[in-house]
Amino acid sequence: FECVVKGRINYIQMVLGRSNEVYRKLAYRLTEVMGIPNIDFKKSHEELATFVIDNLIESAQGTGFILDQIGLITNHHVAEGIDSTNDSCLEIYRYFERDRKRKAHFTYSNRAKDIAIFKPNIQDFEKIPTFKIGDDSKLKRGDIVKVVGFPGHAPGGELFMSTGNIVSK
Repeated sequence: FECVVKGRINYIQMVLGRSNEVYRKLAYRLTEVMGIPNIDFKKSHEELATFVIDNLIESAQGTGFILDQIGLITNHHVAEGIDSTNDSCLEIYRYFERDRKRKAHFTYSNRAKDIAIFKPNIQDFEKIPTFKIGDDSKLKRGDIVKVVGFPGHAPGGELFMSTGNIVSK
């Protein structure tokens, strides 16, 4: 019976996606009934896919996320002073896993565009959800956008999420 239920829940995941709320609720309930509750199923896609990044060289901190087919994205000002020789000076972790540091290797940085890209260590980022590349040509004034990050993050802090509207393009 357990295998049948798991199979049906996995089918829902295959059709609707791993970040779908219905799938996540059913998967959490199954792990709970099995006596091994997996609280990751209670977390949002944003919570699972967004990282705190501490730059130990410049004492800077910011937010990062995995962009599908690109890598770990953050701001240049967060990764200031980091290159391929010292990328181990970045501490990358999810706010609820502060003791689990992940590694990523420097790929690209551009001060003018305020962007830095790192190649995630495959073992450290296995099963981490990604954000998909969107099509900004379809965005228009009035569309709702979500802002996600860790402004002024401190131990015990949580992910900040807010929504807003596009007012200009």
